[in-house]
Amino acid sequence: SIGNIEYRYTGNGGLNRVYLGASIKVIKNLYIGANASYIFGSAKYNRETNMTDQINSFKYRATNEIVVGDIYLDYGLQYKLRISNKKTDRINNRDPKFLKMGWVYANKQNLRSTLNQRGVTFLNGNDDFEFIKDTIYKIDGEVNHTVMPAMIGGGLSYYHGNKWMIGADIRMQNWEQFEAFGFSDSLQSSTSYHLGGAYNHKGIEYRFGLRYFDSYLELNNQKIDDYGISFGVGFPLRQNSLTVSHVDLGFEVGRRGTTREHLIEQNYFKIKLGISIRNTWFQRAKYN
Repeated sequence: SIGNIEYRYTGNGGLNRVYLGASIKVIKNLYIGANASYIFGSAKYNRETNMTDQINSFKYRATNEIVVGDIYLDYGLQYKLRISNKKTDRINNRDPKFLKMGWVYANKQNLRSTLNQRGVTFLNGNDDFEFIKDTIYKIDGEVNHTVMPAMIGGGLSYYHGNKWMIGADIRMQNWEQFEAFGFSDSLQSSTSYHLGGAYNHKGIEYRFGLRYFDSYLELNNQKIDDYGISFGVGFPLRQNSLTVSHVDLGFEVGRRGTTREHLIEQNYFKIKLGISIRNTWFQRAKYN
């Protein structure tokens, strides 16, 4: 008998997204748009095997690293409905009231990916030093794809002029479609819910939000949910008839996971910084 065997699983990495979005007005009050994103990053998974009762035995570690880099597209549709009377608002000098309804969609897409694999035997030394005995296998640069599942969502917002707004939306994604290099995982379909609002005071916009994510992870029959609350502020940079620009600063406090069934619960704090530029193109010139 070789005695007890200890298995250790570790991982690190993640994906990043840079995107450019645009929209156009199709007919009165109806807009369509799209985001073109470049998704890039890597994820590394390690599985170590240690025969704890064999003092002189080597440990074994298998490492899989997936490197992703490709274009991802998603689409949107928005309809704006005025619910207050335009003439009455003008006579009484009241702010107009609107409802905005939106839908978003992304089809199932393949992202170009590269797989690097390595298996080594090793010993641990002092000061976290590792002595590599043998490389059992090494595969670098295997190209295939990672399947991103389809996504669909919708929302409804109420606007009281430019002073304040409140809205809610829901988004669903079928993570059972996920694959990486032909292998699927035990992921579940996910749903996220959002509720938020904003208040504009002297050009500065104050925002708040609540979020709940019924995630795609399920471990030991426990769903790994994620929820948080956020606050933010938008500072105007440049305002004229054609261009509206502002800097956005946001903060989020959240909790992910559970301590049930010996799992891990994580509390986190995020800081977000962004710049938004909205520009009107193709405006017909008018002459007096």
